[in-house]
Amino acid sequence: MVRRELGAGAAGARPRRPGSGTGERIVPLPYTGTGSIMDRQADEASQLIIYNASAGSGKTYTLVKRLLLHALCHEGWHPSPRGILRRLTGTLCITFTNKAAGELKERLLGTLLAIAQSAEAPMLADLAHTSGLPADEIRTRAALLLTALLHNYSSLSVSTIDSFLQRMAQTLLWELHMHAEVGITLDRQQVLSEATDQLLGELKEETDTYQWLLSLAHTRTAAGKSWVFRRSLMGQAAQLFQPAFQLLPATQRHAFFAIERISGLHQHLTDEMKALQEGLLQLYAPLEVQLRDAGLTAESFAYGQQSHWVALTNVMRQIRDGKTCAGVSKRMRDASLDADRWFSKKQRESAEGAHLQQLVQECLFEPYVALIEYLDRHLAVYNTCCQAVALLPQMSVLATLRGYITAVSRRRRMLLPDDLTVILRDLAHGDDTTFIFERMGTRYDSVMIDEFQDTSRVHWSLLQPLVENSLAEGGLAMLVGDVKQAIYRWRGGDWLLLADEIPQAFEATFGCERATLTHNYRSAATVVEFNNQFFEAAVAQLSSLCGEFMQSLPPDEALRNAAQRDFEAFIRLQESAFSSLRQIPHRPTSEVGYVELAEPAEATESSPKSEGEESPAMPGALAYTMARIDYLIDELGVPAGDIAVLVRRRSTASTYVDALLAHGQARAKAPYSVVSQDALLVDNSPDVQVLLAAMRVVGGLDSPVDRALLERHLAECMGELDELRARIPLEEERQHLRQAGEWLRQFVTYPLLEAFDGIAQGLCIPSTPGERPYVLALRDIVHAYQRDGSPNLQAFLTSYAEQDPALRALDLAKDKHAVNVITVHKSKGLEFDTVICPEIDWPISPRVDSTVLWGRPFPKGGDEMLLPTQMRGDSLRSSLALTALQEHWMRHIDSLNLLYVAFTRAKRRLILVKGGKASTGGTYQAFVQPACESYGWSSRQIVHGATVRSIGELVPHDVSASSAPSDGHVRRADLTACRRTGDELFTTTKLRIRRAITVARRTAFDQLRIRKQRQQRGELLHEILSGYAGADRLWAALEQLAQRGHLEQAAAECLHASITMSIEHGELRPCFDGQFQHLAEREIISHDGSVFRPDRVSLLPHETLVLDFKFAHPKDEDKLQVQRYLAFLSEMGHPAPRGYLWYLNPDDGQGRLEPVTL
Repeated sequence: MVRRELGAGAAGARPRRPGSGTGERIVPLPYTGTGSIMDRQADEASQLIIYNASAGSGKTYTLVKRLLLHALCHEGWHPSPRGILRRLTGTLCITFTNKAAGELKERLLGTLLAIAQSAEAPMLADLAHTSGLPADEIRTRAALLLTALLHNYSSLSVSTIDSFLQRMAQTLLWELHMHAEVGITLDRQQVLSEATDQLLGELKEETDTYQWLLSLAHTRTAAGKSWVFRRSLMGQAAQLFQPAFQLLPATQRHAFFAIERISGLHQHLTDEMKALQEGLLQLYAPLEVQLRDAGLTAESFAYGQQSHWVALTNVMRQIRDGKTCAGVSKRMRDASLDADRWFSKKQRESAEGAHLQQLVQECLFEPYVALIEYLDRHLAVYNTCCQAVALLPQMSVLATLRGYITAVSRRRRMLLPDDLTVILRDLAHGDDTTFIFERMGTRYDSVMIDEFQDTSRVHWSLLQPLVENSLAEGGLAMLVGDVKQAIYRWRGGDWLLLADEIPQAFEATFGCERATLTHNYRSAATVVEFNNQFFEAAVAQLSSLCGEFMQSLPPDEALRNAAQRDFEAFIRLQESAFSSLRQIPHRPTSEVGYVELAEPAEATESSPKSEGEESPAMPGALAYTMARIDYLIDELGVPAGDIAVLVRRRSTASTYVDALLAHGQARAKAPYSVVSQDALLVDNSPDVQVLLAAMRVVGGLDSPVDRALLERHLAECMGELDELRARIPLEEERQHLRQAGEWLRQFVTYPLLEAFDGIAQGLCIPSTPGERPYVLALRDIVHAYQRDGSPNLQAFLTSYAEQDPALRALDLAKDKHAVNVITVHKSKGLEFDTVICPEIDWPISPRVDSTVLWGRPFPKGGDEMLLPTQMRGDSLRSSLALTALQEHWMRHIDSLNLLYVAFTRAKRRLILVKGGKASTGGTYQAFVQPACESYGWSSRQIVHGATVRSIGELVPHDVSASSAPSDGHVRRADLTACRRTGDELFTTTKLRIRRAITVARRTAFDQLRIRKQRQQRGELLHEILSGYAGADRLWAALEQLAQRGHLEQAAAECLHASITMSIEHGELRPCFDGQFQHLAEREIISHDGSVFRPDRVSLLPHETLVLDFKFAHPKDEDKLQVQRYLAFLSEMGHPAPRGYLWYLNPDDGQGRLEPVTL
């Protein structure tokens, strides 16, 4: 994150058009049309329209209505096939997720169908009233539009931003220098993993990159960390995808992380830090000497070990060690203002105290004051240098890594969405961007962007010209969003665009009209009023909380004044962003709602937390949640599918899923299951683990754990589990495991997906119906990996192991008999009858924060002086304090927004559970407790051992209002089933192909298969020898081939000895001598255009050596081939060419060398 001036408008605004206006309009209901911006048809397209759509305010209804008004109710409508679709196909609709895009399409088609079939359709009267057209005419047009859409469904442009950009890229392959089959991969970790491995594998000692990485390893070791920095390097690579750098011009972006620039900056900051260290130590040294000569100790001063002198000693020790320091404490500053503060009253009144006071006044006070003043002036710069010097070595290799990321992407013909966005932006930089959209074959005259609060600056830089072009051509441009629901800032979403910058920029050009959807159609009145009051109080609390961080700034007056200006701008922006907070309940007042805040008595944590982790949910909260779910189901008749448990983290979701599953299935009355996309991870499946173990055996990457897991599965399938448990040494190889290993080895040469299917079928997987969704999910992952052009089994297993397991979760539908456990982020856009929030207290900032921020030092620092810092206690006491300050404010808004999203999912019942003692700096202490203390609860009682404050009434469930699917809906397989059945993943019929083939043809078939295996083995050996890099690496490569089944172990050992002897001590030594130039697989083009490719050519001072590898029986044409190479080299002017044919037999490892001359 890079600091921006809060409240600043977007640059580059064009002159304001005459007659355009701006203003905040309040739309009471999305379907009334009275006083609405929808009423104006003639000049509405001259202004940008922004909808502030709070939770449950009918946003989708408004979007569909706006689309239909635009497509059906305009003067140029014509009943021809082209005229019917013209407006709709010329409108680009951007959504945040694929699910949202699908829902918008479904709602659009459903509304058209309802209008065409019935004069009582809900939206028909609204469209007729707003447009002024007769209802019958609208119905006729809707029927025609529906028919045209069904026959041209692909022309409906509703998609996510990533899908839109991919379509854009497909039309610009030539300009982008991209392959025609390029695709998009969302797996950034896989690309980073391959790029990191390639960088480390090709690292050479003489390079600057090697020296920087060596320095990084030493730094990590000195700090007590592991010297293995691969994972850390991959983590730092995320800096390359920050919007701050993606928005830089291409030349600056490529040069920013260059080693030369980072090295120079690192040296400059190191020199400045050392100069400050020396200046401080020079002032401190005389003081230290005089105190020591006077025999003074810490006990000689007021407060003893907590005295100002001990504090100063600690600060100087930190500075001497090159560490950041907290600066001048209150006692240190008091001692610089008055020498009497050095001693207590009792000390001053004693005879010895008078002598010490005189000593301080005459010798120590003025040097001490000078030291404190120097520390005040230079503390911020010193801390900035310390932080940047520690972080820059980690950034120094990012430019090199960027090159490898690009190479991996091009080799795989797959681009990351971040890279695609930047490539398109660079292509259009400085030009009229509209030509990009013209090349797509469709001219969009209107644009609608949903969930705009989560749009990134990089994406907006591409969409902005399209929005401006739409307005200039008289089209419709509409942004829909809600700052209060901006919870994806960690993915690049920037709500400042919607809240301030875009309205300001368009006010000066086309004009900007803002509308607020004020009614809430989702929640009961009790829930709506609670949320209104709660968040109004929380927003008021937000201002005071953010102001507290100002107290930690350095005593630099200019810095504090700048921070105060930023804070005032932030407060104005916050008030504007949350101005549409209060909603009007629309549901019938007779519908009873209910809200409660429960405080379970137990205050101990359920499990110890590791450093850096948030506090896990408390047993009291978990027990209360289970008891409350039982009451809702048993006493009120609420279907389990209408209950959602919303948590903050996936780890908490897993805890709740395990507990609720066990509890729900053990209930005698109305047992329930659990659905949780966040907790039902693919890796939690036993069958998935068996499949992965078998695949690792095939790939030669297995461990004793894999073999034991496979053994257990085989034994369980054969009914030998009891006998297996009696066997103590699990690592001992067994007969059926050996046979399974031999059977698995056949899949080494199979395509990845075919190998997966064969292994699953052979191992009788899935073993239960409950395992089927997990196995199918794993198969989808395998298929996606192979589809991306990576069929290698070992590469897949490596990539799979490096992925975050939390990203591999099942995508599940609602189930009437299953309680929903879901994270707040995943709940966005959903609604439930009853919502339980057992985790309303989480740290606003992580305890161990590794987030790297980039900012410009205050008071000076341009683009060339972007420096890194981390969100630690000393970040506010540096020249980058304004950057850290803004990040603190943003994190508080992030947490408040998460609470808003969670609380507004409830339709009728909202149950908040406080788990244990509130953590300092957490959301409960910051927001929940102050807001709830001032709320007017109507009841206070003890329920299930907890103190419960509530408002509203718990009444029996209204079945007609249930959001859970009925029994008529298609339900997914029961994921909790554990019994084994005979069900298989596929229905297969074994074809007895070999019996249908004659003996002769079968022999030919076997020979062909063997020839293919030998050819593949030869290619692998050829690749190993071409890249020979020493005996150790040669043995590692040969051993891997043996593990994969390409070589026998004995043959691999013989090959290693034969090759090493020939290269290190034999005639071939010059062909691999590092002091000469060697060319591998270089092409030679003959006069007739034929291409020849010698395996290895070594250019010696007085002769030229050609080496050709052969892994088959000698042939007459082998010698002729090498002689042809020699003739070409001689003709090209290379001195004295001669060659060798090197025959190697992979079956026994024997080798033979045959010289070849012209």
